[in-house]
Amino acid sequence: MKKRIILTSLLAIVATCGAASAETDVTFAGDYTATTGINAVSAGTPGAYSFTYSGTAADGSVVENIASDTGAGVAKNQFNYSLADGTAADLSDDMSYVATDYVAETAASDYANVHVEDGYGLNAADSVVDSNYSYVNPQYDASDETSQQYIVLDKDGAARTLHTNYATNSTYTNGSADITATTTATDLIDLYSYQAEGTHLYKLSEDGTGVRDITNDGQAVDLGNPAIDPVLRGILQGMIDAYAADSGDAFTTALDALNVLQTQENDNFADALDAYNADVTTQGTLESNFGTYTTAVNAYGAETAANSNYQIALNNHNADTEKFNSASALYNSSIETTLDGTLTSAKEYADSLADNYDAAGSAETAETNAKEYSDANLGAAKSYADEKDASTLASAQEYSDANLVAAKSYADDKDALTLASAQNYTDDQIEVAMNNMRDYADTRDALVLNQANAYTDKRIEKLDKDLSAGIASSAALSSVAVSGVKKGEVSFGAGFGHHNSQSAAAFGAVMGLSDGWSVNAGAGFSNSNVTVRAGTNYKFKLF
Repeated sequence: MKKRIILTSLLAIVATCGAASAETDVTFAGDYTATTGINAVSAGTPGAYSFTYSGTAADGSVVENIASDTGAGVAKNQFNYSLADGTAADLSDDMSYVATDYVAETAASDYANVHVEDGYGLNAADSVVDSNYSYVNPQYDASDETSQQYIVLDKDGAARTLHTNYATNSTYTNGSADITATTTATDLIDLYSYQAEGTHLYKLSEDGTGVRDITNDGQAVDLGNPAIDPVLRGILQGMIDAYAADSGDAFTTALDALNVLQTQENDNFADALDAYNADVTTQGTLESNFGTYTTAVNAYGAETAANSNYQIALNNHNADTEKFNSASALYNSSIETTLDGTLTSAKEYADSLADNYDAAGSAETAETNAKEYSDANLGAAKSYADEKDASTLASAQEYSDANLVAAKSYADDKDALTLASAQNYTDDQIEVAMNNMRDYADTRDALVLNQANAYTDKRIEKLDKDLSAGIASSAALSSVAVSGVKKGEVSFGAGFGHHNSQSAAAFGAVMGLSDGWSVNAGAGFSNSNVTVRAGTNYKFKLF
């Protein structure tokens, strides 16, 4: 009975000493000692803190208190961007784009008179160039090989001023006038002149109703003066009449037609310029939308870099967990070791006390011995705690040093990877640009060669037709009789000729002037070509 009482008392003392030893033996790394203490470890709570960091979204705004999730990493859905059509997206879709992936159609197809190359489109990489846009030429003549069907747009220029040749009297002018939609009848006056025999040069008056003698200081000529040579008077009056005819209804009709063409020219130019400006705006939008994607990618890369706030928080989280696990293992190991050793010693000492008590017969002696034993164990426990504190501190320092070296190595690896990725991207973009330029040059060379070949073929074909038509006309004319008539007689004839798929008809006449002399003339017609001839014959008898 006495032995059981002594053992119970010693176990109570051991329990008290064990709790104290646990607090002393366990050295908590970092903030564990100050904030959470032994309770968090003894309760089995890993990671005493929920580490957070301040992040930056794709738009540059700061996002506070983001959890450093060790499983999911940085949340990609916080990095938003716009697709080519403006639709919102974020990096969680794991899509990858380059500038040429952001494309749109040209607005030129919305204008009937605006032309661009087949397959022409817009993307975020290529600027819009006005020389890629052209518009229909209102004066295009399909029968004229030199006529341009399309006019290339000059965004800094303006619609062309259209010109046309207007036929005028060939006696007093060079036969035509270059007019525009703004030409007036008065502008034609300076075209008319007459050079008389000698040195006198005559021109129309400023209103076109009179004549001036330029040689005589531009004095007005009085056509009613009877002293003027009648022939000269008729010529000068004819010049006035020619101008009046040329500046009349025919001139008005020509101007009206040219005004219609000029209006169409202005409208077509405006449509081409509008299409170009609309495409410039669209291309700018594509660039802006693609910029949001690159900004999001760059922001995500910065957020996950080795020196980012996220990585720092994650490293702290991992270090904290490691510290907790070390503290927890140390705590549990200390309690078990101390308790087992103390319990064994207590049992052995209880047996000894019981024996001593029986031998000495003195409870006071047993109590004294027990106190001395407890004091000895307390001193040993304190020494053990001090040794464990020093050991734990050394381990924590070694752990921190190792993590620092690992972090530096990780940062170097990420920097090298980022540089290599940037160089590869630049090389790829240069290669794409070079391929595009080569394709464009090949296409343009082929187009120019085909146009030159087609032009040459058409010219040769037309020349061949013209030559064949001329030969056919000559053959037809040669079949028309040109002699055999007497004085006062007239003979008409017709002929037909054919050569190399070209046919011609000819008509001729011969008239006798005397029994010996006759004159003849004829004309041959083949398609739009006309061939004429004229001649004279003299017939006489030798015997």
